[in-house]
Amino acid sequence: MATVNSATLESSKTGGNILFQANVNMRFEARELNSLWELRMSLWEDDYVNDDRLGSEIKTTFRPNSTTVNRQMAKRLSKSTVDTEWGDEEVYGKITLVPLESPQPFKAASAQTGIETINE
Repeated sequence: MATVNSATLESSKTGGNILFQANVNMRFEARELNSLWELRMSLWEDDYVNDDRLGSEIKTTFRPNSTTVNRQMAKRLSKSTVDTEWGDEEVYGKITLVPLESPQPFKAASAQTGIETINE
């Protein structure tokens, strides 16, 4: 079964925007190689009551040709989108790996990145 071994999130500020980049390490079984997969990432601001989703989900498709695959995903958001409360913002990514082809029973996998603190 495919798994997300690790997912890290980094950020950098440029002008009025913040670029978030996730580095995702995945592992596949031999029978899952060369099948079509979709990697999804949504960004969330960690909040005491309810976490706030930041922008839309991004997706990329690929066909793994090795049992270990590293992929990068990036999303640029305006500072005003990220700034949801007073003080620093704590942002994390939700990562989902979804099979798009048979043979079954391929299963989806998911992970969460660590929190990236954005100093405002």
